[in-house]
Amino acid sequence: MENKIKVYRERMNMSQVELAERFGVTQGQVSKWENGRRSIKATVAMKLCDLFGVKFEELFVNKE
Repeated sequence: MENKIKVYRERMNMSQVELAERFGVTQGQVSKWENGRRSIKATVAMKLCDLFGVKFEELFVNKE
């Protein structure tokens, strides 16, 4: 599953550290989310969608 967390985070001019602080996780955790090395809890995924103003499918579903 491809995700676009990095794309949307950068559009908001947020660093990984800033996003991590907002969600109460480490910068390393955010990096793993962005690289697909760590799954994201559904509640966190929905909060990311709210933050970025996008639907779940736009952020997490590969549209090939």
